[in-house]
Amino acid sequence: MPDPLERKDHDLGIVFVPPASPTDPRVPTAEELTLGQQITSSVISRSRIQQGWQQLPQLSFSQNRRLAIANGKALLPVYPGILLLNTTITVPVLSSSASTIKQSDWVYLAGFEAEVGAAQDPVLGEYAFQYRDRGTNQIATITKENTRRLRAFWAIVLSPNPLSTTDFLNLLTLEGDNRRLAIADTSDLGFNIGSARFYARDPNLTLNAGYTIFSNSINLVEVCQVRRLQNYTERGYIWGYGGEGALSAEYHLISTAPRIDNRDLENAIRQRCREIFAGNSGSGSGYALTVQNLIASSVGGNPGYPGESAGSPNGSVCLADDQRVSFTNQAIIQKYSCQVVTATNNGSGSPLVTVSLNTSSPTGKFFSGNRLDHRIYSANGVDQSERGAWSNLGGTGSLIWVGDANTTITPGSTVYVVPGMYYPAGSGFSIPFDAVLQVWRNATQISSANIRAADSADLDAYADPANNEDFFVVVGKERAALHYILKRVTITTDANGVTVIPATERGCFAFIQGVASRIDTPVKTGLAANTTYKALVYYPPRADETWQLLMAYAEYAGIGTLEPQFLSGATVVSKPLFFIHTQGGGSAVHQGESDTQLAPIAMHLPAIAAPAMPPYRFNAPVQILGEPYPGPITLREYPLLPAPGLALPAPGQTLSLEAATQVQSRSLRARIMVDGQLMGFRSPILASRAEFQAVLMFVVEKGGDRRLVMIARNTSGGENIPIDSDQQTAFDTFRL
Repeated sequence: MPDPLERKDHDLGIVFVPPASPTDPRVPTAEELTLGQQITSSVISRSRIQQGWQQLPQLSFSQNRRLAIANGKALLPVYPGILLLNTTITVPVLSSSASTIKQSDWVYLAGFEAEVGAAQDPVLGEYAFQYRDRGTNQIATITKENTRRLRAFWAIVLSPNPLSTTDFLNLLTLEGDNRRLAIADTSDLGFNIGSARFYARDPNLTLNAGYTIFSNSINLVEVCQVRRLQNYTERGYIWGYGGEGALSAEYHLISTAPRIDNRDLENAIRQRCREIFAGNSGSGSGYALTVQNLIASSVGGNPGYPGESAGSPNGSVCLADDQRVSFTNQAIIQKYSCQVVTATNNGSGSPLVTVSLNTSSPTGKFFSGNRLDHRIYSANGVDQSERGAWSNLGGTGSLIWVGDANTTITPGSTVYVVPGMYYPAGSGFSIPFDAVLQVWRNATQISSANIRAADSADLDAYADPANNEDFFVVVGKERAALHYILKRVTITTDANGVTVIPATERGCFAFIQGVASRIDTPVKTGLAANTTYKALVYYPPRADETWQLLMAYAEYAGIGTLEPQFLSGATVVSKPLFFIHTQGGGSAVHQGESDTQLAPIAMHLPAIAAPAMPPYRFNAPVQILGEPYPGPITLREYPLLPAPGLALPAPGQTLSLEAATQVQSRSLRARIMVDGQLMGFRSPILASRAEFQAVLMFVVEKGGDRRLVMIARNTSGGENIPIDSDQQTAFDTFRL
């Protein structure tokens, strides 16, 4: 038989029926009064439509895996007003320090409604009231629990799996139609409920009390995900080697808190897109670590840091070969390495000098075809380059110089050759790193003070490496580059004040103590005679050494592969924004706003697996054809141009997806359609006719959730661009 006291979702209140006559027995009951309060509470909760974070919480870890959740402002339908959240929880220790673990734990803010009586709040048992005692017909006074309350509470829940409200309720003990929760601990250690951990951090919850929780009152709002990594190897780095170790906000926390966004939508798009452009972790993504080796294997002698062979965007590898000074994605003529050679006889009495090219990496390396890029010095410091003829310019194998009658070099002379070697674009690291945290040479760590960022801490004069070490390592995130390594050496001048690089070195002088400027030659004249100096020489990593770099980088933030059908049926809710840039990691110039100036933007955006125009080839200012030169800027906003036969994105459109054929690296494998028409746009043309990347973005909404759609196309301009991954246009969705 149906229960007449069962609450229906569409109930709005209780109406008491008055007696029809003095003999008609109708009386209010406690059960009906309670039901009325439950209906009222439910109606009020449903009237609070918004749920989420009005102000995102600040998340940080301290000792013993303690997670601080600070200054968050949450809206929960069940909870009156705005909940200001400042609390801590301690993430439990993993079960075994020997296990290999990779998991994510979900952290939720839970709001719920519970019945509270004297057992939970003793004050409610101290209510004094009077009544007439039937036996004595006297007025008596009594103190006891006469009524209970319906109260809202909050707590933090840590779960090894995503939780729905049904999942949460199933963790609790069933008691009639509702659920029962016993508060076993109110500290930040929490207590287990089923597979989850419950933190009763609401100060209004009472230790050792049991609460009846109304099943229809549960609100769950995600706070973050906590990564648990132990003895787990990824990208050459072992997370939690020998035990999980300390947790950090940078690498172990992923903020997934849903924002109740009252910002102007266009401003919100600009803020999020610049965050993605800059390679900053944001909603739904974090930072990761990798160890990149300059050898073609892992390293066994550096526990916890085996590394992986460093790959390059152009398909080659970053291998140490005794010659290569720079590992960069910019196309360069390298002029810093030096070969000390003994001249031979060409058979006609003239000196012949031969230098070889190590071609193990990268693909496309060759001697410059411009003779002025190659220099040869005699041991007395004289540049002899123009006193002879070069052959095999622009080739591989060997570069040959034969002296003429004007040279002072003779067969048997020791000479110093600085060949100009061309390294193609895309020969740097494929990791768009934010920082290089550690460097090792033969498993010996180099002090972090000796790792310099080229944009802010490059050397401009001689300096001693810190901690009496021998090396400086200069890196640049703008080109995902190891620009060069400098080694400290001691040199002595001869009686004429001339010095040369030590015989064991293979790089030019960069700096000599007391000399004001860079030197960039293997010999130096004009110094004090017979004097010892300290110097820094360029140091090409040796083929028989193991150089390793620990890099921190922002993970790719696109989430389309996790929800591949989100765009099907989604509605465009913002006007589109359009940007063009040439920051693909290979640019010669970086000039613009500080947040994106040093970012290889294309390395953070959606990408096609095999682009016809790789972004590392971008190397031009973004001056539009017909416009005055704006300066060497490499990122700008531009009006979106329509293309015939393609639908421009516009607010109110409903999107559909059609499957594409080719598997992509960082893109949905699909095309975007609007009312049966393929979506697309037209690209402008640069004044230089150079290649660039066109980036289109807009916001869509589906089921109350919003996503930023970002579309990236590498183009030489002046073409109609369909949003179709099979036609070289990459696109993905991002959390806003």
